[in-house]
Amino acid sequence: MTTPGVTPQFITDPGGRILRGWAFPIIRVLPALLVCASMFPARAAASDGWHESRLIAAGLRHSDVALMPEGTPDDYDVFAPLRPTVVAWGEDALPVLDGGNRTRDEFARKGETYRRLGVRLQAANVWMLTATEHYLYRHPELLDATCVDLWGSRILPPWLADAEYKGVKPWWGCTNNPRFQDQLLARMRAGLAAGATMIHLDDHAGTYACATFAGGCFCDYCVRGFREWLKQNLSPEELAGAGVGNPDTFDYRAFLLKRGYRDRAAFITTAAKGGVPLWDQFLTFQRDAAIGFIERMKTEAARIAGHPVAFGVNAYDLLPVQLFDAHAVDYFANEVEQFDKEDLVPPVVYRLGEALGRPTFATGTGEDWIKYRQSHATTRVRGWIAEACAFGQYFMYAWKKWGFSKETGTLWTQVDPGVYRPMDVFVSGNPDLFDGLENAAAVGLLYDNASASANHWGVREASRTLLDAGVPYSLVVSGDQLLRKPLGLAALDRYRVVVVPNDVERKGETDRLLREWERAGGRLVTWHGESGVLRELPGRIELRGSSGRVWALPRVRSDGSRMVVHFLNRDYDA
Repeated sequence: MTTPGVTPQFITDPGGRILRGWAFPIIRVLPALLVCASMFPARAAASDGWHESRLIAAGLRHSDVALMPEGTPDDYDVFAPLRPTVVAWGEDALPVLDGGNRTRDEFARKGETYRRLGVRLQAANVWMLTATEHYLYRHPELLDATCVDLWGSRILPPWLADAEYKGVKPWWGCTNNPRFQDQLLARMRAGLAAGATMIHLDDHAGTYACATFAGGCFCDYCVRGFREWLKQNLSPEELAGAGVGNPDTFDYRAFLLKRGYRDRAAFITTAAKGGVPLWDQFLTFQRDAAIGFIERMKTEAARIAGHPVAFGVNAYDLLPVQLFDAHAVDYFANEVEQFDKEDLVPPVVYRLGEALGRPTFATGTGEDWIKYRQSHATTRVRGWIAEACAFGQYFMYAWKKWGFSKETGTLWTQVDPGVYRPMDVFVSGNPDLFDGLENAAAVGLLYDNASASANHWGVREASRTLLDAGVPYSLVVSGDQLLRKPLGLAALDRYRVVVVPNDVERKGETDRLLREWERAGGRLVTWHGESGVLRELPGRIELRGSSGRVWALPRVRSDGSRMVVHFLNRDYDA
């Protein structure tokens, strides 16, 4: 039974094989299964000041097939069997800066080849983390544009610890330093000149990430910038209370050195415990500076292209700290934890990207690809692709995948296109089962960014329980100072029921709005880990005739005229 007026479309495996016992997870509904549902299409979210993703405006489709493509083959025709239409991460134009016209022409020819293969949307990648060990060797002046700790020592990203070229390490670049900014802008310009239609920023947080995780940066540009930020954002009384003294000459580096921190590790530990004065303000300054530079890049890209250019970021797992610029960008192309976390992390990532109106292009993490290299779990990777597509998102193919773990260090893995081909061909070959269809849910699940920042991830467990119970859901987002998307009554009014994970600390404006919505007739369900109560929620899909774990993911047209239900098999042999 389905909602009157909605025509369901059942997706079947081309080979007609049964769902359970087949080692290939595929997105479909088997005709032998009886589907009982009452489904309600999710209406468009109310305007909250965020711009529409320029990728959606440019005609991105759910049936599009994405390349990363990290690592490039000698013959790009190897991509042809995948039928790619989007290059979401893109290649870095850094070699162009050294190679002159020859390298620039080669880079442009790559774009021409992509277009010949059918690619409509092509990104150029700008790596915001480092100028790389090779480029730093050839341009030693950029060694003075790197992030430094309190004692003036350069900072190395831990996951690049084993990289080196002729004695030069890939030091963390300071995105507040004009020299480092100039080469980032040059990389972006080179990519656009070669035909890229969008820009992807890898390690988009730049120096903000260094401050958050690595105890930097205290270069002269950061110290001066923080001084000006304090003057603009704190009152004279607040400055005096913080021990700033004369705000016109305040030196945060000297201020902290007087406190006698033993080394960078001790400093990071103390900062994490809240024991470093003005540290929260320093992180806010670094965050504002990072957003400011991204806005500068967007302005320059629009000037070159003659129109606004779509920007994407590698926002790892869409963790709270990675969402600081979500309002300013157009899409996510990022690493998402997969191996042994398929039921917990990716669903929330894909639903969060959906709730924010930002298409999400996923790949596995460095550790995921190390595990794939060790296991050659082809079926598992196909499961990752199927999951992304069933949730209305994308999983990027990469020619060579960077992998990293503490045990192995950096390893590159060649991924056969044949691993991806069955899934990508199915999706691109059946656009009527994907395009123009969006998530349908009568139940909202509260995602509270402040709770996630405090490492309270009950939303992931609640998500899995809802999916196991056959209850379609959308995320209701409550933002904070990191994620600039406040909760509103309009967002709550889309749903009949909102589930609140029990580890969400309801307080302030979020609690007030939830109470007001409940008084107006909404139903709040606090989830404590039990599954029974969730089986009573509206819109539940019951599958009869299958003894395995199957997730039902309905999607509808905005006018309610058509519905497609994607069934995702969770009971396959990896």
